[in-house]
Amino acid sequence: VGAKAEQEMLKEEKKAEADMKDYIERSNKEKENISIDLLDDAPPEWNFFPKLEHTKFLQLKMSIMNNGIFTPVIVWERENGRYMILSGHNRVNACKEILEEYGTIGLQRDYTHVPVTIYKKEELTEYKAREIIIDTNYIQRGQFEPKLRVLIIKHRMELMRTQVDEKGRRIDQIEKDLGIKKSAIYEDMQIGEKIIPELQELYYDRKINRKAVLKFVYFMEPIQRNLYEKYGSVMTSENVLKLKKNM
Repeated sequence: VGAKAEQEMLKEEKKAEADMKDYIERSNKEKENISIDLLDDAPPEWNFFPKLEHTKFLQLKMSIMNNGIFTPVIVWERENGRYMILSGHNRVNACKEILEEYGTIGLQRDYTHVPVTIYKKEELTEYKAREIIIDTNYIQRGQFEPKLRVLIIKHRMELMRTQVDEKGRRIDQIEKDLGIKKSAIYEDMQIGEKIIPELQELYYDRKINRKAVLKFVYFMEPIQRNLYEKYGSVMTSENVLKLKKNM
């Protein structure tokens, strides 16, 4: 089972790498090398993705030490010759750690400069910059925990609501950009917008399944809260699915 899981993980990583390469190639931008000191993180409210867990971050760091950075960091030109990182925070942090630990002497590669593709200041709006952060994180990280995927859909829809567009067309665009089926997008929207956080957490913690948590969409917030307060500690998918709309 362990070997099979590892094979699946490697397959997912290769697919993510190929998808990211395709994403960058579609931008028609040349790769450049710039100083790591000129790079700034995106605001935390834009980049809400968690950092890589310790083991994966160490693997990334070792890969960069052995092979360099294959996928360029995507940046947006800002004021005073500086750049905001839109994609590649973990790669940049890995290079900074290598420099802190080893300095610049005796290393096989130059970690003071990183490969980037640059969007000029006038090329992007804040909306488009935030969209790139979400989309590239989704592409590179592969499979997501349910909680993070719901958050991705929620943020993406909130961004798209600022644009003049119809709800159906927004879902079409997310399906095209992220490769998520429309039905799954709609379900994630329902979970993120119509179900109280406490019941969402039961789903995220795998105490109830997806079909069960979606059952609560039929009930108004006060009823959801009442059900959670009375039965939250003993809820199972089986007993939730027995609930009726008119109860």
